Amino acid sequence: MKGIYLIVSEDTFLAEQKVKELIAKASGYEVVYYDLQEDLLTRAIEDLDTYNFFTAHKMIVLKNCKFLSSNHSKNELVQDTTSFSHYLENPNLENTLVIVVDKLDERKKLVKLVKEKSATLSVDESIETLVRRHLDDFQMDAKTLRYLLEYCSYRNEKIMHELEKLKLYKLDEKVITIEDINRIVEKEFDDNIFDFVDCIIAKQKQKAYQIYQHLLLQNEEPMKIMILVANQFRIMYQVKVLSQDGMSEKEIASFLEIHPYRVKLAKEKSYSYSFADLRNNLKKLAEIDYQIKSGKSYGNLNFEMFLLNL
Repeated sequence: MKGIYLIVSEDTFLAEQKVKELIAKASGYEVVYYDLQEDLLTRAIEDLDTYNFFTAHKMIVLKNCKFLSSNHSKNELVQDTTSFSHYLENPNLENTLVIVVDKLDERKKLVKLVKEKSATLSVDESIETLVRRHLDDFQMDAKTLRYLLEYCSYRNEKIMHELEKLKLYKLDEKVITIEDINRIVEKEFDDNIFDFVDCIIAKQKQKAYQIYQHLLLQNEEPMKIMILVANQFRIMYQVKVLSQDGMSEKEIASFLEIHPYRVKLAKEKSYSYSFADLRNNLKKLAEIDYQIKSGKSYGNLNFEMFLLNL
């Protein structure tokens, strides 16, 4: 297990699963995480070069290595990479270094050095494969598996968490069905918002109003609900524009910095609306927001009227 390992994946959940696999193999190692959005790289390198007092070996995991990435974020912590380069040339043979990055910038000399000195671990396992591997002796057909993924909005961590709940629920029968998912898997606020927007798009006034009332009973603020609905319409409009400009779903997801599945859904839903319809809904919601904030409207009355006038 000693050495330097490189994990490249834009899916943070699957990358973490790969890290856990390494940790499982490194029995008896002290494991230390450094998040380089908050921690200094030089401190991690000092830790790697420090003599181990309590254990024979140490594993240092570097997360969010943006200094190697082509994906950059606002207010990114500037890292001094000099000691990191030196370490790659002369690593501590008693310790293990794991480098986790979303996407490599192949133009950088440092990236070439990292690839030369490390073993690259593939993270090509899909969430579908991961679910099947964790089913153990349980059965779930392909249709049910797809339903679970969509029901959880392709949020990998939630999918795996809900899978464990389903396995406990069907411990005796060992067969997981769509009915079990509907009965056991809890829909979160964001999921209900997706359903709500679906009803608005389909102009299903009664169902949209029922979901809205349900959200209010859960003590959700009308303004919060309205803002999230407006955000969904905004994403639909942006995806529609960018798709027309020839961008792929993957390119749009990267440009808007949202999950690819949200782009896929937004693109499918946008077919139900013209550009004029989307702009009109956004304008109406902006007007309602202004009226509420300026005291010209009370509570959620105007938003309810918006729903009733779909």
